[in-house]
Amino acid sequence: HYGEYFFYATGEKHFFSAPIQDLEGFDNYTTGPADRDYASGVRIGLLHAPIPVFTIGLGVTHYEPMISNTTEYDLYMIAETSNNTTIPARYYYSPDSSSLKEIYRNISSFISLAGDIPGESISGIQRIYLEASSLGLPGPLALYDDGMHMDGAAGDEVYSTDCFTVSTAATGRLPAVITARDVSGHEISYPFDIQVDNTPPAVESIRFNITNTTAEIMAVAVDEESGVSRVWAELDLPGFGSVPMHRLYGNLYTTGALDVMLAPWESLSASVHAEDVAGNTNHTTSVYRNLPSPESRTLYTASPLNGSYINTSVVLRVCASDVEHLSSLWFTLDGAEIPAPDGRLELQLPEGQHSFTATAVWEDGVSLTTEAAVFTVDTTPPVITRWTPVDGDVNTTLFISAHINDSSPLEVWALLDCMTAYSMSLTDGMWYASPDVSEGHHTAVITARDAAGNTASVSARFLIDWQDPEITVSDYPREIPEGEPLEIVFHVEDLSTSEVTLVLDGLGTYYPLPQGSGMYTCTIYNLTPGAHLLTVTARDQAGHSASEDYTVTVVPSGEHVEYREKRVVDWTYVYMLIILAVVLSLMLIGEYMRRRELPQPPPPEEKGKTVEDSIYLPAAPSSGTDRYIPESPEPERVEASSQPEHPPTGKTVRCPVCGGDVPVPEGERPIRTVCPKCGAKGVIR
Repeated sequence: HYGEYFFYATGEKHFFSAPIQDLEGFDNYTTGPADRDYASGVRIGLLHAPIPVFTIGLGVTHYEPMISNTTEYDLYMIAETSNNTTIPARYYYSPDSSSLKEIYRNISSFISLAGDIPGESISGIQRIYLEASSLGLPGPLALYDDGMHMDGAAGDEVYSTDCFTVSTAATGRLPAVITARDVSGHEISYPFDIQVDNTPPAVESIRFNITNTTAEIMAVAVDEESGVSRVWAELDLPGFGSVPMHRLYGNLYTTGALDVMLAPWESLSASVHAEDVAGNTNHTTSVYRNLPSPESRTLYTASPLNGSYINTSVVLRVCASDVEHLSSLWFTLDGAEIPAPDGRLELQLPEGQHSFTATAVWEDGVSLTTEAAVFTVDTTPPVITRWTPVDGDVNTTLFISAHINDSSPLEVWALLDCMTAYSMSLTDGMWYASPDVSEGHHTAVITARDAAGNTASVSARFLIDWQDPEITVSDYPREIPEGEPLEIVFHVEDLSTSEVTLVLDGLGTYYPLPQGSGMYTCTIYNLTPGAHLLTVTARDQAGHSASEDYTVTVVPSGEHVEYREKRVVDWTYVYMLIILAVVLSLMLIGEYMRRRELPQPPPPEEKGKTVEDSIYLPAAPSSGTDRYIPESPEPERVEASSQPEHPPTGKTVRCPVCGGDVPVPEGERPIRTVCPKCGAKGVIR
């Protein structure tokens, strides 16, 4: 025969087996009358054959397992038909005999067996029992007629056991024997194997296919005994939980594309579970982490920069991406590794050149190392030597120079008179600058700053002198009598006079005495009669010089001497007179303005005006120094004839009450008197 055909009615625990010999016999079993339904609804069959030849011409349709969703059985195809019957039937097919499995999922739940026992007894079946010590049965297990009759006869020769538990821990096909005894005592035994599976399936090779918006979990599930019945995945994502997995091909299962969006560094944990036909389960857990690509990682040095110079403590600092996922970070300074979990270190380093790199390792093992940054620590300021000008220098032009020693590159400039800075250039080891400058006193500050920021400065006060000295003889006689000394006074105008000499007749040299403000005096004794040539020479510190020649004649005793002086205006005295005149003018103007601001006395009024009306006015000016002061704010009015008698002096003072003239009598001050106009008593002091 070509194979075996099995069927059972769902929920009835019946199992029927018979050889298949031809298409008609197969058709009879698959499309029997309605009374073969066993009130079960759907008949389910299992076919073992090399190819599905028995479905030819039966009007059946073949499906792939993914379409038919037959993960309950480890089968490859399904055929479904309702040809010539009112009862639908489904048939599962396996082309490989090793993959043909028992249709029940757990043999410990029930066994439905029946057999076409050869040699049917005329006297009838008395007892049928199962013996299977390999399953852990303590003794024979009886099979009973289920009472279901297909053909209306007394029995349909279909027997079954009650449910029993398999207590063995073994796996494989275990031997069993069914024995039937008839009423006459005849027995026949039918040996067969029962498949027992206590080995869980294997779950391996979990793989994640992750995109920006989806996630797919794939895994291999294998069971060599009863076969894998179902596979599912438990996900740790909200809203998912348990996700069924269907067979893709062979032993590979997949969840399909799931709507999942994972952020960078976010993890997805998947526990893949598999269950075989016998009910054994197993699972394997794998975790996927959505790691950013290594190319997206960054690590760079923030400080110090390559080629930099530092004059303080050194701050080593780097910046890295995904810092919260760094597993380690360290610096390598001059070949020594220093842990730096925060990416920053501040160190005091010796002067000189140093090398620095940083290395970061992320949680997924990706590592980056920065390029080496070579920097120099320099805390020593530059040293300035041999500079010009120096304090007190006098020159006709300004030439600034300095020799500067430092290990770092330099920037040098000169600040002139605290106003203008001039950059200095380096030539043959010296720094130079030649700014234009006016004549007079100046200050220059030379400053050098190295690349690390250290600075040094020197300063100098100097004089720029462009002009020759100007010599002016202010007083000297043209002729002097014999035996009288010659006194000569002259003035030298120059910014930096260094030396003044007087040469007599080109032979004798005299050094005049300075008197201040450029004035010099010189006295020469014992001049012989006759004409003498005086040469006054002045030299300044800038190297300029000037000379003036003068002639004086010594007259012999007894001859007439004509004193003729060479008068030359001394502008110093002129300047002093001008300043004095300006000061006096300002004083006079101030006094005039002050007097203008004084209150004016009231105009003369009629007799009877009281002192109170003008008590706060100053005393009126008089012809002398006398002042008339009323004795009280309420003066007593008296007649002029009652005034005390004092001889008049001819002077008068003005009454502050009425503005009239009050005669000033003789006598010792103070003198009491009365204003003849208004009668106010007063005192002349």
